[in-house]
Amino acid sequence: MKTAVNTKKGVLVKFYPNFEMVRVGVVEVETEDDNLKKYRELINADMIDIARFDDEFDIVVDDEGLLVEGNPVFDIQTQYGRIQLAGNLLFLKKEIDEDGVSLVGMETEEAFELMTKLEGKMNVIGVTRGL
Repeated sequence: MKTAVNTKKGVLVKFYPNFEMVRVGVVEVETEDDNLKKYRELINADMIDIARFDDEFDIVVDDEGLLVEGNPVFDIQTQYGRIQLAGNLLFLKKEIDEDGVSLVGMETEEAFELMTKLEGKMNVIGVTRGL
């Protein structure tokens, strides 16, 4: 039996090296048990890691982002301090319950509010050289 799919939004920060440009936009994400494949596709990663941004949002990032040539390196001011992450980033709303933390996506207006919140808190500080 197939699980019902609930479509929510995420904020994708994507780097276009040919144009030396970063684009921040709203993307659709499916909030179901098998959503890791979609997250990997969106950020172009084989393995992912989750970084904390604040009490409401987390960041999905390429676990091997520093090893890939041409990835952007972001310096991000989070609620918990400054962090550096390499690769494309996917910001998702989190939900905490007795089972732990789940990434649940967000409504469109929440995504736009997050994009406004990111202004001045995130900068590209370099590009990876790979191995």
